[in-house]
Amino acid sequence: MSCTSNPFWHDPTKNELILKGIVTAENKHTDVPISIWMESFDQYTITDSDGNFSIPINNSQSGTGHISGPVKIYFFIYNYNLDSATVFFTNGELSKDQTDFSTNGDLIKRVELTKILSGEMEFQLLENRFYDQDTVLLTFDG
Repeated sequence: MSCTSNPFWHDPTKNELILKGIVTAENKHTDVPISIWMESFDQYTITDSDGNFSIPINNSQSGTGHISGPVKIYFFIYNYNLDSATVFFTNGELSKDQTDFSTNGDLIKRVELTKILSGEMEFQLLENRFYDQDTVLLTFDG
């Protein structure tokens, strides 16, 4: 929790920074939420059923003052390739020069995680028992 106002004199109110966007699995193939982790802040969240996420940044200060520079945000779901985006800070605020996020914290492009491995197994049995003429077919994509 962080302060957004000063109780002793009238400093301008500090706006809470929020990063948000949409992350989905390839072909929206799974209903499992995607994990999102923001390094340096150790913030973690998951997507909702439509792939939306929101990460409030309550404290953009480090032990030595306001954070400046790039911070990676990682997107992960089991059996899918890891992806990431970078957000840039200047003196604890979102920088004007961004590559993956807008200056108000919106992810510019939807992230779609690609599946690492998928497959199917098919049995073609002549009867209810295996014989040497029976076929087992394994197919893997990825």
